[in-house]
This record gives sequence, C-alpha cells and structure tokens, in this order.
Amino acid sequence: MTLDKESDGVTAQETAETSLNRSRNVRRKLADADDKSKEELAYAFLVVAAKELTTNKDTNALFGQLVAAQLRKLTPRNQAIARNRIQNILFKLEMEQMDAGSK
Repeated sequence: MTLDKESDGVTAQETAETSLNRSRNVRRKLADADDKSKEELAYAFLVVAAKELTTNKDTNALFGQLVAAQLRKLTPRNQAIARNRIQNILFKLEMEQMDAGSK
C-alpha cells in the first residue's frame, strides 16, 4: 500500500498535513489565550486529536508517515542507508516468521 494512493479523493499526505495545520492553529491560539481559555483550547485540541486517531485506523500507515517525515530530515545518503536498514529488519522478521511457520 502506498501512502500517496487516494482514498475517497484525499491522500494520506493531505490528511496528515490537515491534521498538522489544525494542531499548529490550536498551538498558536494557546500562546495568546489566558489560563481559562487555554484549558478550553487544550480540550478542543484533544478532541481533534482523538477524532484523527479514531478515523485513521491504519496505524501502519500513520507510522509510515512518521518514518517518512524523519527520513526527510536526513541527507540523501543517510536516507538511503536508513531505508536499507529498515528493509533489512523487515526482511529478517519475515524470514523468521516463515521459518517458525515451517516447524
């Protein structure tokens, strides 16, 4: 499954960017609000976060987005190294799973 594949006309990247923009907006408002308003805005932020977590049930896709964001911070060479290491870990786990299944 690719993360940029469209689902209901919205890509996973667009969904992640929308969520990030919402949280940034809430954080900006928190910086300007008084204590009582901060509590109300914090609650609103938690409601938005909870909604995002319940609507995006594929945790593997979310984890993939997190890894992609972390990879973007690396140099191209280190991106290639990280991708290779991740693939090697996944390959080893698949082989172990297959070996365990054949016993």
